[in-house]
Amino acid sequence: MSTNPEYGDQPGSQPAPQDPYSSYGGQSAYDAQGGQGGYGGQDTTAYGSGYPAQPSYAQTNYGQDSMAYGQGAQPGYGQPAYDYNQGYAVQPRTNTMATLSLIMSLVGLITGITAVLGIIFGHIGRKQIRETGEGGDGMALAGLIVGYVICGLWVLGILAYIALVVFMFGAAGMAGAF
Repeated sequence: MSTNPEYGDQPGSQPAPQDPYSSYGGQSAYDAQGGQGGYGGQDTTAYGSGYPAQPSYAQTNYGQDSMAYGQGAQPGYGQPAYDYNQGYAVQPRTNTMATLSLIMSLVGLITGITAVLGIIFGHIGRKQIRETGEGGDGMALAGLIVGYVICGLWVLGILAYIALVVFMFGAAGMAGAF
């Protein structure tokens, strides 16, 4: 046994298996051609094709040094592993009231009445966000703005309707006076 054991050469271990691709003389076909491929000087023409096989290329050992496996690190071998958690900060949880505020205010575009709920949820959500540090302040603010605008438009619409009714009754009353 040598003084510098290779990978797998330990006391009591079995000998390394033979190369299954070697020829019977103990020398592989690759080594017999001087590391240039082929099978011991055989004809490399493919069966029945009449075309010669493609030439083989010399093998290069990229990033490997002459040390045996398990005997130290190999400098310059690949690049370091990427840390997939790098650069991603944990986002704060979005406040539920802020989400409900925006949803109710947008539904209020159609129904009108839910805009009031959007305003209420927006104020509750902003208070909770200040106290707990949750995310969603912009969402709550958007819900408040949309809710107030919708409520303002509904109030203007109701006032315009009332003014129209008063005008019609006033006009009808004046018409009966003549």
